[in-house]
Amino acid sequence: MARVPGSARFRTMALLATVSIVMLASWEVYLRSLDAGEPVTRAAELAAERAHRPAVGDKRRVFVLGSSRAYRGISPKNVLEQLGPSWDVRHVAVPLGNGPAQLHAGIDLFRDGDVAVVECLPVATYTGLRNDHQSELEQRLKGTGATPLEREIWGWLRGHLVFRRSPSTPSSQLRNVMRDALDLGAAPGTGGPHPKPTVMHPDGWQEYTGDFDISLTVDQVKYLRDTSSRNAPNAFTDVLRRLRQDVRLLGARGVQVVFLRMPSDGEYAAEEEKLFPRAEYWNRLQGEFPGHCWHFADFEATRNLPTYDYTHLTSKSAQAYSRWLGLKLRGFVEDDSR
Repeated sequence: MARVPGSARFRTMALLATVSIVMLASWEVYLRSLDAGEPVTRAAELAAERAHRPAVGDKRRVFVLGSSRAYRGISPKNVLEQLGPSWDVRHVAVPLGNGPAQLHAGIDLFRDGDVAVVECLPVATYTGLRNDHQSELEQRLKGTGATPLEREIWGWLRGHLVFRRSPSTPSSQLRNVMRDALDLGAAPGTGGPHPKPTVMHPDGWQEYTGDFDISLTVDQVKYLRDTSSRNAPNAFTDVLRRLRQDVRLLGARGVQVVFLRMPSDGEYAAEEEKLFPRAEYWNRLQGEFPGHCWHFADFEATRNLPTYDYTHLTSKSAQAYSRWLGLKLRGFVEDDSR
């Protein structure tokens, strides 16, 4: 530090002081809004924070990208139980998200040894569907402009301020407020019902704890029909072209990419097959990236998992799918290292 010119040291200290003051003020506003019952935290913001979180030691990272199927259907904890303690599983999926688009937007995040798990919801992947959650996440994944050290300092400040505030806000009350703030539904105009009851876990998994609800299926199927594009084949050709470039670039960097087709059944699955036939879409993806595409119908452990609306996994199904995914990933990375 002594070799650094005094003017540079002064600018650095001034910048850190300014950042600290801004963070303190912002966090106070944030806490006040929570006390007022205003849910200011958004799914995309939380996902981006998990993606940008500094790495711990030499742990290898798994990034889960995609839509609400992954958001509600993949438990990082259950994946990690199968992978082992040398891994760090990060949930970056958002409601109605677009896995391939997230991969492209966050391409600078990945480093040697990382694994990107890209869930491919047909209506999003094959038509380029966007919504507020997706657009915000893409912007945030492109970079915060902060260094890992700055983000670490901010994380410490947030934790410290919450601790300092606890005497005025009982911890149980604070947890309830935070839980309510994180219990997110679909943004206005994005379609899709918000299921109850759900539990939002800190690692990004939104767990659905109820049973099958036929009333939720009607809106799901209607939304699928209303948002599907007649230009899907051309749109998917463009997606494949971009994926080919991204996977090649990441592969040269030592990053592995796998693609998931998560479970759907009933009327929703029939409508998906009509609008996005497997032979015309998924099989093309599989031909482009052989061995890296895992369709739920191709594996005994995943082809009959119950859903609560024909397209999202129930709690037990999500945990079972996540354990399967962890085992599958472990075998995948072990085979690749030989």
